[in-house]
Amino acid sequence: MKRTVSLSRELARVAARFQDGPVRLAELAEVFGAHGSFAFLAVLSLPFLSPVPLLGLATPAGLVVVVIGLQIAFGRPPQLPPRLGARMLPARFLPRLLHGASRVLDWVERILRPRWDWVCRWLAGPAVTGLLLALAGGLLLLPIPVPMSNSLPASAILLLSVGTMIRDGAALLLGVAALVASAAFLTAVGLGGWELWDWFWSGSR
Repeated sequence: MKRTVSLSRELARVAARFQDGPVRLAELAEVFGAHGSFAFLAVLSLPFLSPVPLLGLATPAGLVVVVIGLQIAFGRPPQLPPRLGARMLPARFLPRLLHGASRVLDWVERILRPRWDWVCRWLAGPAVTGLLLALAGGLLLLPIPVPMSNSLPASAILLLSVGTMIRDGAALLLGVAALVASAAFLTAVGLGGWELWDWFWSGSR
């Protein structure tokens, strides 16, 4: 499927619209629109690609991904709950984020391309993609203060979102791999923390 709109240019357009003052998450989602839900999620994932976890921001961002992912999966128009949509992004934060995102996604668009249509037919359907995104969002929102706890699920969200938009089967498979790696990593961290907690309390008795 040929791409007719550059995602990076679309983000630059959205950034120009929100140059001044704070903005609500609902306003941002509305500008992207129903067909731009994947672009919105891709942008939302970018601040969390750093190995350092952003615990104060990851939980609400993860909730947004879960809500929109489930709405995509069940064929409903993406819409944030009022309480979540009312959360404000600081003034000048969004333009900086979107301008940075447009540069990143311009580079991504040079690498990704429509390919492996058989994978897209399998993974790019709304039900499958929406559920995978919801799972990745659920992993992102976990308040686990260890390196890579945000970046692995954020990578899955970015690859699944952009891969679906561009119809790149390789990106979709990488997104699934990142999701599996996220689940395995966070499970290992959780089990290790539980073992450490159990050892500590056993030794203190």
